[in-house]
Amino acid sequence: MISCVSLLALFCQSRLPRGVLRMAAFALFASVAAQACGAEAIDGPVPDSVPAPPPEPPVDLGRLTAFFSRESGCAFDLRREMVGRTPWLTNRISRCFFGPIKRPPHNRDELMDDVDYYPDGYLDTLAREGVNGLWITISFADFSKELAGGWPEGAERRLAKLRQTVEKCAKHGIKVWLFCIEPVEQDFRKSPLALKHPDWIGCTYDDLMGTMCASHPGVAKYIEDVVRDVFSAVPGLGGIINISHGEMVTSCLSMAPDVTWFSENRFLCPRCRDVPFAELHHRVVRPMVRGMRAAGSDGVVVSWVYRHPKPELPAWVAEAAATAPDGVIEQSNFEDGSFLFQEGAWRLGSDYWISCPGPSAAFARVAERACAAGRRVSAKIQVSCSHEIATIPVLPVPGLLYRKFRAMRALGVTDAMYCWYFGAAPGVMNRAAGMLAFDDFSDGEDAFLLRLAELEWKDDAPRMAKVWKACSDGFANYPLSNKVQYYGPYHQGVAWPLRAEIEMRPMNDSWIPHQPACGDMVGECLMEFSLQDALSLAKKMAAAVDAVEEDIAFLERKYADNRERMLDLGLVRALQCHFAAGRDFFEFYHARRDAVCLSRAGDTSAALAAVARMKSAVSRQVPVSEKMARLCRDDPRLGYHSEAEAYLYWPELLEWRVETLRRTAVRIREIEDEIRAGRGYPLSPLEKAAPVFAARLDDEGALVVEGEAKGDGPVTLWLYDLCGTEWVRRIDLKPKDRRFSLRLPSAEWNGDPRLCPKWIQIHQDCSYLGDSWQWPAHPPFKWRWHHRDVLGFYSARLDTTPVH
Repeated sequence: MISCVSLLALFCQSRLPRGVLRMAAFALFASVAAQACGAEAIDGPVPDSVPAPPPEPPVDLGRLTAFFSRESGCAFDLRREMVGRTPWLTNRISRCFFGPIKRPPHNRDELMDDVDYYPDGYLDTLAREGVNGLWITISFADFSKELAGGWPEGAERRLAKLRQTVEKCAKHGIKVWLFCIEPVEQDFRKSPLALKHPDWIGCTYDDLMGTMCASHPGVAKYIEDVVRDVFSAVPGLGGIINISHGEMVTSCLSMAPDVTWFSENRFLCPRCRDVPFAELHHRVVRPMVRGMRAAGSDGVVVSWVYRHPKPELPAWVAEAAATAPDGVIEQSNFEDGSFLFQEGAWRLGSDYWISCPGPSAAFARVAERACAAGRRVSAKIQVSCSHEIATIPVLPVPGLLYRKFRAMRALGVTDAMYCWYFGAAPGVMNRAAGMLAFDDFSDGEDAFLLRLAELEWKDDAPRMAKVWKACSDGFANYPLSNKVQYYGPYHQGVAWPLRAEIEMRPMNDSWIPHQPACGDMVGECLMEFSLQDALSLAKKMAAAVDAVEEDIAFLERKYADNRERMLDLGLVRALQCHFAAGRDFFEFYHARRDAVCLSRAGDTSAALAAVARMKSAVSRQVPVSEKMARLCRDDPRLGYHSEAEAYLYWPELLEWRVETLRRTAVRIREIEDEIRAGRGYPLSPLEKAAPVFAARLDDEGALVVEGEAKGDGPVTLWLYDLCGTEWVRRIDLKPKDRRFSLRLPSAEWNGDPRLCPKWIQIHQDCSYLGDSWQWPAHPPFKWRWHHRDVLGFYSARLDTTPVH
């Protein structure tokens, strides 16, 4: 029979338009591959077993602003309490909890609308809690006079709104800071700025983008002029927070050899290549200081180096902190690069953390160098919430803040940025941070929690302090894994369906709205954690809060008629629900994996025990979602994610989830009957429809995968276990004579048949007659599994059944 590769070659010689050619070749390849393995070709997605969720409600900004502007009944005012005392933490900079982020998905600019995001009541609340700075996102292009000789379109409107905001905040003792990522990269082929000044471009990459060379006098003047003009037009600004390096490509330093995602030969700027990296960094921020001084401002530049330690930061970062120019404060992520010993292994966490207070060794080295040189140092932290659970905008875990701030003070930290787009909601965490900014940490965490509780709980302060301590201790067991933060169940698991059958649908992103009902590929969120590790930690998190159930219930009975105290307790209940959802999510898919594999291996008794665990997890989650629906109706904060600028769960979605859980319970009973009858866990619709890629297990139990390649370029394989419960393995192979071959020892999956690869994705970059394309022909590649791409041998089920 003619091979699939030969069929594709025939199409490549045709005169069809390229797009039609690829679609036709793709369809034929999928059809032939399916026929070859006896499976029916599919031309669309396997239907979702879960009904479509209800549409997201529009965000009621008025309800949010009214909630945060209300009289809470708390007489605490940090400005009054700390009169005559000097804080060790000078600038305590947050942002508007419900303000636009000037990024996708909505790309709204708060300076271009007429909405008042800063009601006086809201600002008064922030000031009482100790916040003395708020940051607003801007772009230099919106204010630069370089192209037109005057203010660009929209600049006057932005400046007017900015002046209004600065003046309003100043009445409450709060300064406004400009946040930016500058000087931002340019498309050197079509950017008006780059076309006017091509010599400003330092390094280029992807034949498309170029860096703004801060060593060029023109770029330095551009930076200085924009800052001077804005600070002249808007007196009273506190300063600039600039991600000078890391988040996006900015100056030529972005192409430095120590940046792992660019190769050394990209660092080609003749002006920068022999300059020390710390000096290159300073060349970005010095013009900003000059611009502020030219405008008569005594503002400060907080220069944020956003780099993930691995586990160290490059040496130049500490050098830059120690040699920071006057008017510049270096800032790094406080916990980024922290280690924790969890479930028998050391774990490394990147990005922002509340559950892991820090500091990382990388931050400590930067702070030590800065302090030794007499320079100030700023910590990028999260106060109210972080990626771990950002849908509870105020996490009731002040004990973790105590641990974080104590470490900050010990390192000589002088300033702090309190949040990213999430983490800014007023409440108990802000109040705790405000008090800790003046604390000497001499009386310990328990005493601090008692003092914090006495502000509102009076005689019941010891009981509430005990509850907060339990929440903090439980949250400290959060898996130190970015993938759990980004794709795990804790942010939205209270609204996720539980899928009884193998569907291989991806996890939802924790910061993006408008996504389909969450999938079952739990391995996507585990990374270096096993499913058993995640389940063990989840049980510890839930158990810590459940242990103070009697105290929570007592306070709920006593304060049933006190709305403010019930809102505080509602945050505790919400955290308890999220912990339970995470525990039962991991428990359900751990049990499903056991039930599938054990039943198909003939162990009916053990499989039925696993099914019983699945049933229990589902039944426990019904009241969890019902409780969360009630909590959401009472508290407009719950479910709202400030970076998504949307609710990621809401009452109707939680009620929808209850119905999906009941449907799942029915399906589990049907599956149980199948297993009890000796027929094993039934194949899912996806398993039945997916093409099959033949593989084998050799005499030593190793997996052997072989196949044809289109060309000689590297072939990449992604391997998944049968139930999608393990972090994906990526393997790059070099074809030989247009064939690729892989032998994977069973030690790669610890000899556990439940983790043996059973799904495969194949990808190769190819070139035919100068036309670079991909083989097999397929939709745009995504490393995350998408069931709609299960076509041909691009995505397929691995079959290791021996042929007799």
